[in-house]
Amino acid sequence: MAALILSVAASVVIGALAWLIIGPRLKLNEDPVQNEVLNVLSYMGIAAVFVLPLVIFVISDLMSAN
Repeated sequence: MAALILSVAASVVIGALAWLIIGPRLKLNEDPVQNEVLNVLSYMGIAAVFVLPLVIFVISDLMSAN
């Protein structure tokens, strides 16, 4: 459970930072406000794909070391 919460929190932070750096590159909707929200959610989803396995492997490695 802790790994899931940590992964979601890290994905939100990384997705928001990616949106600040990259900006709304994807054209997902005609409405500019809705497009920006969808871009942030897309960046968070992409970050989650990389963060979740990383967190799980790091936490499992730390738990097995004890």
